[in-house]
Amino acid sequence: MLTYTTYRNETTKQWLTFVHGASADASVWSFQIDFFRKYYNVLVLDFKGFTSEEIEKTTSSNFTFEYVASEVVNVLDMERIDQSHFVGTSLGNIIIRQLLEDIPDRMNGVIMTSAILHFNLMISMLLYLNIFLQRFIPHRILYAVTMVTSTPMPCNKPTREHFFANLHNISKDSYKLWLRLAKENFALMHFFNLIGLRSEVLFISGNQDYIFLPYVKKFVKANKSATLKIIQRSGHGVNIDKKDVYNETVLEYFREIEQRDRYVQSSFYNSVVSR
Repeated sequence: MLTYTTYRNETTKQWLTFVHGASADASVWSFQIDFFRKYYNVLVLDFKGFTSEEIEKTTSSNFTFEYVASEVVNVLDMERIDQSHFVGTSLGNIIIRQLLEDIPDRMNGVIMTSAILHFNLMISMLLYLNIFLQRFIPHRILYAVTMVTSTPMPCNKPTREHFFANLHNISKDSYKLWLRLAKENFALMHFFNLIGLRSEVLFISGNQDYIFLPYVKKFVKANKSATLKIIQRSGHGVNIDKKDVYNETVLEYFREIEQRDRYVQSSFYNSVVSR
């Protein structure tokens, strides 16, 4: 069902998990995997293993973000990953947000890239138009139109080129299921916005992510546990548009968390020994 790939690093016990977004596949992390496998054990989740037929056979529940999150937990258990940093992009961040509710103790640093926190009128219309037109128009054409709509700027050219080059990887089942996820989980997204964050999260967005960035700014302003890093001359595919800056930003953030955790553990150990 949920497919994944692990890249093991014998020099460290730290794990880093990547979660991709709507209907895309793990290739969205192509510019991150080789960089981060030098520092971490890397787990790359890939949701293209989900098919309509398999969903019907394996579960009687609705296909929801909660269900997908439970599948992620199963992968962590199978690979014996007690804790991991998490990085998500686009709608994949809703899965990470669900995991923050379900398994907060197993999540170290959390980064939400190009987060989608609200569906405005434009995005809602585009979503329902896709749902209607998928019966008449090939899904890859619809996906290409959606991609161009969300990354229209000249600086977004690397993202557009990447997705067009990997368009053949977008399966019809995957596209339909992500549309279903988005359509049926408006309430969950609204609920998460209302309750805010109880855990520390770094948001990374491109300054030209013109559809979603305003809502990220509003959310971060209202949540003390959230911080926002805006990378210039990049859009919704910030991890592709500005891959080098993005990679260094992510690494620096996780290194700071690891250093802080070591300090806390050392202080606790010294306090115990001194008693």
